Amino acid sequence: MLTSCRAPSSLLPVLPSLDDPELEDGLSWIQMLPDGRIRFFCPRMEMGQGASLGLSQIVAEEMNVNQPDIECVTPSTNQTAPFKMTVGSEGISNFFAPVSHGAAQLRETLRRLASEQRKLPLSQINDAQGGFILPDGERLPYRMIVPGDVQILQADIGATQDNPPARSIERRGNKYSAIGKEWKHHDLHKIVTGQCVFSRDMSLPDMLYGEVVHPPAFGAKLVAVDAGKVKTIPGVTKVIVDRNDDFCAIIADNPFTLSAAIAALDTDWHVPVSLNQSDLDHIFD
Repeated sequence: MLTSCRAPSSLLPVLPSLDDPELEDGLSWIQMLPDGRIRFFCPRMEMGQGASLGLSQIVAEEMNVNQPDIECVTPSTNQTAPFKMTVGSEGISNFFAPVSHGAAQLRETLRRLASEQRKLPLSQINDAQGGFILPDGERLPYRMIVPGDVQILQADIGATQDNPPARSIERRGNKYSAIGKEWKHHDLHKIVTGQCVFSRDMSLPDMLYGEVVHPPAFGAKLVAVDAGKVKTIPGVTKVIVDRNDDFCAIIADNPFTLSAAIAALDTDWHVPVSLNQSDLDHIFD
């Protein structure tokens, strides 16, 4: 497979980064497979907003391919360098530029390979759906450009933030062929049938689950806790009470026990100011 990569992927620590992505980070997220499909190591975890679908459309736009030609992968920690944690609805706003940059760089690398193979200047290797078109009208799909005997071919990363490749997205204005189109989510069938694994689905040996008791109002002080009923509920392993920090939580061996345990917990809170609807109306008027 042809890969656009600037650093080894097995980096430590494996924890997410707090830094915004750099333009060159996108070089390690896009690969060309020998069959002409593109593997996209999506740098966003799926949390319901479909950011991976939107970013896949950006890859498709730059590479001139359709949705079936993209294999969108949620990467393991040994497949990519750490990227920024998935927070703040930043999937498109912060990752649009590096993803499009990585895809454009891979496209231009393939253009150079096509130029070398056919002994033609780069200016005569024009973009076409799923590959390029030559002056004589011959179409050259990506799968015919990737050397069959090469498993991984390091892309020419001469393009940097100071000298980025021209991006198709910038030339097309609002006339997109992939961006904004009605694509079905690539994991739709797995989501509907419960096959997708999310953080809540993770299970480890002797794993425990916890839930914090929320105070009735901001600034409320924990006065007393009666956990007698809770301790009789099967599955509850511990009730944690810290009056110094006004903190109370319950730990159980399964997540379904927690809601019943929280409801059975008798807590007494001191609320410094009791606000009624009239007070609230006055504050927000």
